[in-house]
Amino acid sequence: MHTTKNFSITLVALTKAVFFVLLLYVLCLKLFIENDVQLLFSELLTRLWGGNSGLLLLALLLMPLNWMIEVQKLYVLQAGAVDWRLCGRAVLSGISLGVVTPARLGEYAGRLLVVEKRFRGTTMVATFLMSLSQLSVTLGLGLVAFILLMENHSMLNKIKLTWVVVFIVVGIVIVITCYVSWPSLKSRIRESRLGSNFAAALTTPPSVSMLTLIMGLSTVRYLVYMFQYVILLLYCGVDFPFGILALHVVVIFLVQSLVHLPPVVSLVSRSSVAVLILAPLGINEMVIMTASIAIWIINLMIPAFCGMGIIMRLKATSKT
Repeated sequence: MHTTKNFSITLVALTKAVFFVLLLYVLCLKLFIENDVQLLFSELLTRLWGGNSGLLLLALLLMPLNWMIEVQKLYVLQAGAVDWRLCGRAVLSGISLGVVTPARLGEYAGRLLVVEKRFRGTTMVATFLMSLSQLSVTLGLGLVAFILLMENHSMLNKIKLTWVVVFIVVGIVIVITCYVSWPSLKSRIRESRLGSNFAAALTTPPSVSMLTLIMGLSTVRYLVYMFQYVILLLYCGVDFPFGILALHVVVIFLVQSLVHLPPVVSLVSRSSVAVLILAPLGINEMVIMTASIAIWIINLMIPAFCGMGIIMRLKATSKT
């Protein structure tokens, strides 16, 4: 018994170490291999001394708001059964593991590590619904922005609108159908073998009003993230109207949402997508990449390291 316990503790410690190393690898890959870190930080410092520090500070201050909205979504879907602060720790640990996994699937594992065993079923269902709501907002607003920009965009106007509309609309219909049909699907899932593992989550599924609230929170969070991106572009010296930049950023989010690969194997990096969409405006490529890396560090890597700290403090024994 003692040997088994020691093995379990050692295995958990090794697993934590592996994820911590992966997290460091992702950061180093992004800064030192995919980009010239010296030029990036030089660009940031130049803008900082140039009097735009207020915009950078605003982007930093919006980061907690961004993730607090995500925490509130998880809290609402848990119907208050899980403490808000615990939901916060679950979200942060989910970010940490999500950064190093395809399609950010690690978010599920990260959140399940933190919550008590009896709430793991509801947490998994809540995370699934949160992802659906966020994806539907991204696809919907992205389609609108794409249509508005394509005629005057040198890259987008080469894409056949019909196929784009069909593809995105079908995606939106599928996502929203799954989302709003969840209450009626509960009985079918509960009768299946999978449903037995999530009996508590399926006994009292989210109501339509609750799902509507989650969709609203997802929209607000999306707008906060978009606003952060735009003000970072302005901070880096981009001289375009806010609305024009916002439309381009929305299209960037659309394209990025269609490429679900982990940062460690991504063939088309997030910054490359931003360059593809923003470069036709005549914006310097280094400026685009600097803003993209800045939003990545602020909104993902800072919370990810906070989440890793939470994971490191977890004990080897499972929560009951």
